[in-house]
Amino acid sequence: MARVRTFATASIALVLLTATVVPTASGATARLKDDQGDAPAAYDVTAVRYVHSASRVVAVARVPGLGDRGRAQLSVTHFTTFEAGWVGQISKRPGAAARVRLFFFDHVDLNPRPCSGLEGSWGEGRIRISIPKDCMEGDVQDANRLFSQFAAGRGNDFDLAPAVRRLREG
Repeated sequence: MARVRTFATASIALVLLTATVVPTASGATARLKDDQGDAPAAYDVTAVRYVHSASRVVAVARVPGLGDRGRAQLSVTHFTTFEAGWVGQISKRPGAAARVRLFFFDHVDLNPRPCSGLEGSWGEGRIRISIPKDCMEGDVQDANRLFSQFAAGRGNDFDLAPAVRRLREG
């Protein structure tokens, strides 16, 4: 649990400190490029597609040299920066199936939450995380615009993809 908290806390800190946030997306889907070579190939995100529908928030990241182990997460909130909100996380170990979990970040800790519809996949140069809106309690369920950001990595090292501050529901 300490590694999960460290990874998410580091991601959140970078979200607040970096200027990788793009302006409002004009529709339900935002496709963003990320610099290639800014992280080890095994988790170097080169592009990400965010989708916000009435029922789900999805991120699909392209990682051309995707390795067989690591962790990735999709952070979602109704705020314009990630101060508190939901984190869909996928973990992969060699020889094992990917594991997906949902957490609520309350400004301090990641708190596990049940979610039967949470989906994720890891392989063939892509990582996908899909969070049902009905698993995210509170303002996110009714929000028609959401902040979304994807990160992938290993241990405490990660590649933070550009975020969308106000991804419209489509």
